[in-house]
Amino acid sequence: MLTSKDMLKFLSNQLSSEEIRYFEHHPRQLLRKLDGAITEATVLFSDLVSFTKFSEEHNLEKVRLLLKTTLPPIAGEIRQAGGAVDKYIGDAIMAIFGAPEYPRHELDLVVWAAFRMHERIDQCERELNVLGINPQKIKVGICTGEIVFVRLEDNGHDELTILGKTVNRAARLSTLSEEQRVFIDERTYERLSPTMRENCLERKPFNKRGCKFYYYPLEHWPSYFIPRRLIKFENDNH
Repeated sequence: MLTSKDMLKFLSNQLSSEEIRYFEHHPRQLLRKLDGAITEATVLFSDLVSFTKFSEEHNLEKVRLLLKTTLPPIAGEIRQAGGAVDKYIGDAIMAIFGAPEYPRHELDLVVWAAFRMHERIDQCERELNVLGINPQKIKVGICTGEIVFVRLEDNGHDELTILGKTVNRAARLSTLSEEQRVFIDERTYERLSPTMRENCLERKPFNKRGCKFYYYPLEHWPSYFIPRRLIKFENDNH
């Protein structure tokens, strides 16, 4: 769940220095203040390819080692790009980036983070081999739009999470994504720099089970080259 420290970073450009100091000493007050707040943000979902199959075929210790080896490095790329990890859901990571605080084209940083996540999972191959685990791949979906903060309290313990259509769509894009690729929605696409957008290949339609969108498939390139594995989806009403 999102911590008060995460949220102070997220809101750093919206709070005065006095407010920041106050909430640093009264973190629960910040979580209470944010409960029900609606804002625009960018949500990233990622998960391991074929994790369900892996967990069915291996013992719990192997599953534990897989997640401990792969999730921390890719979560590190999210934080490096200014994102905050909301939660781990089994093999999946859900993260939030403060889209309103970015200059117009700085959502490139979120996409670059996704590229770097792909690279970091590739770099885990040697460590996984030592553990007797085959190399892994991830899928990533990114969506920008309105979210609402929800404060959850249980036995005196406060936590904060996010909900909304944007969250649902990011999760859908991650599910639809293919290994070594990134799927993004239309609003994220519009916030990218011209250079990033120009690297989309020919637009292709998708229409399956009531889900309609267009996408741009790109191939796997290291992040120090121009990205070529970005896929853009147009927003739909489903």
